[in-house]
Amino acid sequence: MPNNVMDAQFRSFRNNVMPVCLKKRVGVIGMKGLGGRDGILLGKEGLTYEECLRYCFSQPVTTQVVGMTSVEQLRENIAVARNFEPLSSVESNSLLARVKEVASDGRYELFKTNNDFDSDIHRMQHGMPPRGDPTAVPRING
Repeated sequence: MPNNVMDAQFRSFRNNVMPVCLKKRVGVIGMKGLGGRDGILLGKEGLTYEECLRYCFSQPVTTQVVGMTSVEQLRENIAVARNFEPLSSVESNSLLARVKEVASDGRYELFKTNNDFDSDIHRMQHGMPPRGDPTAVPRING
């Protein structure tokens, strides 16, 4: 599920879904730690790569998927992991306060509000045509 510093303030998986998973002893796999494949969160409100990853790694996740497209990004990931210290509550609260204004309306988490990110089966479940054929009549189970 999405696990990033912007999540906590808009339709939050961290606040609404993770506690249920933890209560039921279901592992949580975090993703979108930088806001998606383009790292849209970097630079917003001064966010750094290390801050974003430290926030993700400090959450109660079983693992965090951390994408990379270069050897340099691999090296950055290794450095953050090797030097990792969980955020203190003061650091975490400060980080959340810093992004509150830009995080509270979901502008950087369009996957929470926009069906363009849904797969065809999920689009059909919501009465939308599959991506490949905008004129198709949605059908489920047959």
